[in-house]
Amino acid sequence: MKSSVAVTILAAFAVLHLGCSASSSSPSTASTGDAGSSTDARASADAVSDGGACGFDAIGPSEAYTGLDKNGELVWVFYGTGAGTELTIENYVQFGGVATPGTVQIKAADESYETCGTCIILRAGCAGTSCSKTFMPIAGGSIVYTQLGAVGERFTGDFSNVQLREVTIDADTFATTSVSGGQTQCLNGAHFDSALDDIANMP
Repeated sequence: MKSSVAVTILAAFAVLHLGCSASSSSPSTASTGDAGSSTDARASADAVSDGGACGFDAIGPSEAYTGLDKNGELVWVFYGTGAGTELTIENYVQFGGVATPGTVQIKAADESYETCGTCIILRAGCAGTSCSKTFMPIAGGSIVYTQLGAVGERFTGDFSNVQLREVTIDADTFATTSVSGGQTQCLNGAHFDSALDDIANMP
């Protein structure tokens, strides 16, 4: 199982304004802790930007962290919050993530927060410290990591045809369950880029 850093990460995500929802359902009840606020000014290069696909625009401040967690697992994390929708990208080498830049295909293991090495969590309907919906990917699509830097360098990349479905995530076991009749979202052409801080400084 992932270490305690994953519990902290569940509460922190990047700024997105979505418009590619396919079907509707009542709000999910994902158990994922409080989402932190990151609304202070940051360099304009630290952002998620939309490549024009999937019908969303996405611009906003972001944060990224890397290093070894308490279990000695190497991880990169990109996140921020705002505008009612939140995204996190986590790259766990021990769980099948990568340690060098390149194209990473979204696998079946990445559909669950319990087993993902390339973890993508999108949350929508966010107000204050809670969000009404949580999404994780469906196998297929990819992330192209262009930089997987060290502290003081950058974590950058692009999404390609990543489809997501609505889920709930157990805050204790990280078990991930698809919501019957839930919504879908997509990430295609979105670029992420942020300077890296030490994982020990992650709020």
